[in-house]
Amino acid sequence: MNNRFFKIEISGWGGELVLGDITHNQYKYWIKKEKEQQGSLTNYLSNYEFNSVRLNKEIPVEARFNKSWFEIDNILHTAGAEITEDNSLKIIETTESGVEINNEEISFDLELFHKRFKTNIEVYNEKSKLIKNKFFFYGQTFEEGYWDTFESGHGLIQTSKKGFDYNNLIFYIREILDRPICYAISYDKTKYDMIGNTQTNNSQMSIYKN
Repeated sequence: MNNRFFKIEISGWGGELVLGDITHNQYKYWIKKEKEQQGSLTNYLSNYEFNSVRLNKEIPVEARFNKSWFEIDNILHTAGAEITEDNSLKIIETTESGVEINNEEISFDLELFHKRFKTNIEVYNEKSKLIKNKFFFYGQTFEEGYWDTFESGHGLIQTSKKGFDYNNLIFYIREILDRPICYAISYDKTKYDMIGNTQTNNSQMSIYKN
């Protein structure tokens, strides 16, 4: 039997996203601070790991986070490519050593995408039990590049000589405050994380009272 080898690649935009609990005191302080100077929370948290002592000097003890933004993640922490028509999806056939043979580019028209493929979707919004009636933090990076399945720990997707079968493919998506992120796929019951080769262009930190 001659096996064939594939990987899935999404290129364009995505990022790392977290949700985490915060206290009432943290919420009160930073909501006021944001009204005075928009972006102050993002500036504080995105620089915290580099100069925590200086940044904390002017922050009341009860309002400090005392950790980097990506560690405020006791509710959710995920990363991957965004499901959007601005991105492109490819199923790439390779040699056993990973050299590309050919590829099929698939439209990311969202309506057609959900009709054509099996999806496993988790939704995190204001109605979700995990954040309902809570003060919570939402942090995200905006990254540009590509995400693929090859570095997942499982290597290339291996099929029979018949090749890739869409019926064996599932996209795992987390929709976080209306931003859908594909963090993994599975093929023939093996799950592959979407690992990024990206550059961070921006970040945003927000707090909410739900």
